[in-house]
Amino acid sequence: MNKEIIEKKLKNTLSENRFRHSLSVARESEKLAKFHKVPVELAYLAGIMHDCAKEFSVRDSLEILKKHNVALDKISLNENKLLHAHVGAIVAREEYGIKDSQVLDAIRYHTTAKENMSSLLKIIYVSDSIDPTKKHDSTAYVRRLSFNNLNKASLVVLTETINRLISRNSLIHPNTFQARNDLIIKSIKIFKKKVN
Repeated sequence: MNKEIIEKKLKNTLSENRFRHSLSVARESEKLAKFHKVPVELAYLAGIMHDCAKEFSVRDSLEILKKHNVALDKISLNENKLLHAHVGAIVAREEYGIKDSQVLDAIRYHTTAKENMSSLLKIIYVSDSIDPTKKHDSTAYVRRLSFNNLNKASLVVLTETINRLISRNSLIHPNTFQARNDLIIKSIKIFKKKVN
């Protein structure tokens, strides 16, 4: 399915604000992908599709997951905001014909992140945060950082996400902690190599 068809279908499926956000994330993702030498077309697909199931009801989301035999952990089942990422990966594959495993993985984990993230997943995770339609205090800083060091930008977003969820007394998925710890451990290893 080509870009124009995907955009048209999504525009008819999503609310105006959600579609605008998805398009913005796709464009941010393309810029970062080009800079970090990641296939731009994959970044576009993951970016435009990342929230394709965001506006599904909890009931519909659970039915889709059941139909496709996707069992979720208790955190995902008890935090409705996490459902759309898993459902989105299914919708992208089944309704839009997207078969690339990296793209589907980026859609599936764009809310929680995970350990050993691919560059594509980091790009989608960061782009979702720096999208100009969202306003965070650190957006400009993270945007600049993302063009210099994708790991550091991801780490900042993960840390801010964890702090925001703690302040709201929300559930935090273990993947988010594992992603953050993994990036810190990798930065320590890089530092040790430079010192030695």
